[in-house]
Amino acid sequence: MEKIRAIVDRQESRKETGMFLLFLGESLFVFSYFMKMSDFLHGMGLGMSMILNLLAVIFLSAKGEE
Repeated sequence: MEKIRAIVDRQESRKETGMFLLFLGESLFVFSYFMKMSDFLHGMGLGMSMILNLLAVIFLSAKGEE
């Protein structure tokens, strides 16, 4: 029972981390889209947004160890 509970807790933690990364990535995307100061910073913001969203997808789709 404890082993099952530990797996569920890890999955919940991974889910929360993934959702936070997704929120961060989307916020950065919106910020860099509307507040572009220069083309370089705009590109950096969009690139970081894509990386954060990719990490979020990895965290959200990872399966727990059994």
